[in-house]
Amino acid sequence: MRSVIRDGLPRRILLLLAAVLVLAACASATIDGRWTRPGVIGKRVEGAVQVAGVALDETVRRIYEGDIVAKLRARHQHRFGGR
Repeated sequence: MRSVIRDGLPRRILLLLAAVLVLAACASATIDGRWTRPGVIGKRVEGAVQVAGVALDETVRRIYEGDIVAKLRARHQHRFGGR
């Protein structure tokens, strides 16, 4: 019985360590800084807006860009003709 407890302990420690690492990897990211063009803050943007995302995976980039466009359209439906 004693050997079962001793052999099971390293597995539990490894499992706990793996769980901690997975949770740490899922921690939320923070924004360190952002760039804004002086003189544009608080002003309305007229005309077309280009949305561009940067990602290593093209699928992730396209999903991000589509999501941002959908959110902008939902927020400003009157400007997009209700599309």
